[in-house]
Amino acid sequence: MRRKSAAGRIALAGVLGALALTFFFLGELLVVGTVAAPLLASLLLIPARRECGARHAWLLWGAVSLLALLLTADKEAAGLFLLLGCYPLLRPAFQRIGSRPLRALAKLLLFYAALALLYAVLLRLLAPALLAAEFAGASHGGLILLLLLATAVGVLFDLLIPRFELLCERRLPRITGGR
Repeated sequence: MRRKSAAGRIALAGVLGALALTFFFLGELLVVGTVAAPLLASLLLIPARRECGARHAWLLWGAVSLLALLLTADKEAAGLFLLLGCYPLLRPAFQRIGSRPLRALAKLLLFYAALALLYAVLLRLLAPALLAAEFAGASHGGLILLLLLATAVGVLFDLLIPRFELLCERRLPRITGGR
């Protein structure tokens, strides 16, 4: 068993951070990139936590959040990552909640609170005229449908995380030389 040096952990976190930012830049080219980029970037926190430790994974989330806000044009995607991108790091704490309905409620409350905060900030500070016009053209039913679709994506993402963790557990030892 080989222990990774501090330099090795920092280098791996740096490469994962660069890949996460690449997702944001590529996401600007696609309509679904606003949702896909933060989700893909947040999945990279899983191997970072596993290989580098929780501290480095949290630092990676903070650095990618800041760089995405500063460097990318899609502030909505950057805001989603800032508020919800750390979910793979928070998920183990949610999994310790014993009652499944209470756990699901806690996850949904986090999700809805983050979305409400994100759109409140976007509507008030960053692009009030653009977003207000976009939301004004939508019906109440359309906005509810959009919220339900966002909830479905969040639930599917929550189901994807343990599968991605298993994939990392099975595949990363071959890549990194084991632990």
